[in-house]
Amino acid sequence: MIFYIIGAIASAMYYVHYMPLDEPYFVQQIFKVVPMLFIILLAYRFYDLRQESYARSVIVALILIACGTATLPYFVFSLMFFAAGQLYFLRAFFTVPWKTPSKWLLATLVMLAAIIIGWVVGNIMKDHLYMLSLVISLYIAITLTMLWASFHTRQWMIIAATLCFASANLLFAINNFITPLSHLNVLMMTPYYCSALFFSLSIVNYFGLPNKVLE
Repeated sequence: MIFYIIGAIASAMYYVHYMPLDEPYFVQQIFKVVPMLFIILLAYRFYDLRQESYARSVIVALILIACGTATLPYFVFSLMFFAAGQLYFLRAFFTVPWKTPSKWLLATLVMLAAIIIGWVVGNIMKDHLYMLSLVISLYIAITLTMLWASFHTRQWMIIAATLCFASANLLFAINNFITPLSHLNVLMMTPYYCSALFFSLSIVNYFGLPNKVLE
């Protein structure tokens, strides 16, 4: 299984840091998805070890997220895939025993949701794109609900994965709806790939099978 981890990290680093910018666009799209394929195969190997609903939901979510990555030039389809993937992550979280986190943490997340939705959606509404504003608001709400649910699991791997995913989403939103970001590929794709890898490894953490990673 260590082969899949190395493959995911190596291919992600190549795409983010070393891939020539003059490569044809479809070649860039292929290499963008390659790390996700390694991560999905890694998760599937863990799924073979224990047939559990958490593993199934995470694998489906990763596949949907990979489809969202591949269809990123087609914004509506990509957004649908990413939203569906997040809902499957949420489904996975509900299979984990929950412990209620601090009320201060939940209050902070509510304030964060209000600030982000106001900031991002407010900029979209300046152009009178009301339907897009509604869609983006719903998407942000799903992301923040997933973040809220992750803290209830009290598992650091799940929380780290969700934080990375939310960070990548926020950077994408800032770049597309507020102001262009320099070095967006590095800034956004690094936490995105880390998130997917953490989600895959969380299956091992969930089942308590750390030695299987080295096989």
